[in-house]
Amino acid sequence: MGTEPELEALGVWEQPAMQEEPFRGYRQDVAEGRSVLEALRSGLELNTLQEFLNVDDLAVLRPKTLAPDQVVPSLMRGFQQVGKEYDFNFDVETTGTIVCSELPYHVYPHIDWQTEAELGRFTISPDDVAAQAIGDKAAFELILFYHDGGQVEPDEALPLFTDLVRQDVDEKEG
Repeated sequence: MGTEPELEALGVWEQPAMQEEPFRGYRQDVAEGRSVLEALRSGLELNTLQEFLNVDDLAVLRPKTLAPDQVVPSLMRGFQQVGKEYDFNFDVETTGTIVCSELPYHVYPHIDWQTEAELGRFTISPDDVAAQAIGDKAAFELILFYHDGGQVEPDEALPLFTDLVRQDVDEKEG
């Protein structure tokens, strides 16, 4: 989400919703280092970067087309997700529950997301999110990539990331 000074400089703390509970408490969470928005089975919460980085693979993606006037509304949509329960139905059309791959779907509505009809509901998988960072019409830029616990060199990151995403998509389709 950003550091406390970054969010202050953007004017996030002055947003009307941030003056009310539970949003007012998020400033303290961010000040204490909990600035990573994360969807876990226990629900959506703000965590420290150290807690979040307890993974083997990580891709940091940044929207390519996020205009300056879209930054604060995107952050506010992110803060609005905190506290929601985990979406065990993986339904992108629900608003009261959320899963990790639905988070960017709700935060960046200007992106042309690819969803899939599954058992009478629409879903978005992590592979669908990752696919938005490859190809000529990529909506996201790959900023940083860790694979098997190690950082991939910048010149090797996008080719490896692309191969892995395409491999996962091919396995899902095949």
